[in-house]
Amino acid sequence: MRVTSLIISLFFISFSILIFIMSIELGIGSFKLPGPGFLGFLNSIFLFTLSSIIFFLDRKKADEAYEDPITRKNLTNPILLALSLFGFTLLLDILGFLISATLLMWAILLINTPKRWFRQLVVALIIVNVAYFILCKLLKVILPSGIFRLQW
Repeated sequence: MRVTSLIISLFFISFSILIFIMSIELGIGSFKLPGPGFLGFLNSIFLFTLSSIIFFLDRKKADEAYEDPITRKNLTNPILLALSLFGFTLLLDILGFLISATLLMWAILLINTPKRWFRQLVVALIIVNVAYFILCKLLKVILPSGIFRLQW
């Protein structure tokens, strides 16, 4: 078994036990009248179950097929996504929601599959306009319009 997988799964198992103990101290309550520790209790059981499954399934895998997950190829996409989210936060007030969210969605789609950029631009426009309709028209959320005052 790989050492990193062992350490990570054991960390989450111990973390779930800690959450379990703390949620019992807060008080679980019942299903009809949940206490403040009810969601923590359920989440700790869920985390413990998943961590145990990963721990026991990883023990059965052979060490020969191990690839190092930290490579340049595996790190570029998360870094590009983080940079695009940072750019979105910087451009949101300046360009407004429609333009900056379209650029963000287009960047996310281009990072995942860099081919067919025009098709992904159309998909990004559709997704952002549906989100804008749901947020502004149905939920009455006020979103920034930016220097171009784009709204519909």
